[in-house]
Amino acid sequence: MTSGRGRALSRSLRARAIKISLPSDGYVFSPDPEGGTPLVPDTATQRFSRMAARLGVTTNLHALRHYSATELIAAGVDVRTVAGRLRTWSWQTTHERAFR
Repeated sequence: MTSGRGRALSRSLRARAIKISLPSDGYVFSPDPEGGTPLVPDTATQRFSRMAARLGVTTNLHALRHYSATELIAAGVDVRTVAGRLRTWSWQTTHERAFR
């Protein structure tokens, strides 16, 4: 897995290769190449839904969140760490849902 610093360096090198500069406070998901404006959440949901439909997969973006948490916990990642990554209210909630 690449570290945050490694990903930032990779993004910086790719941006330089195509002669653009990325602000350090730019949005990761943005409709403009410089990352100056955030992507509207509904846009991401709609794009994911259209992609899933094209692929013939019955799912939604929220299910992907649960899948991610399940895989992290199954891989042995601490429940508190998973809860932090998901920005959930408490690790107990994540633990209860993971072990139902």
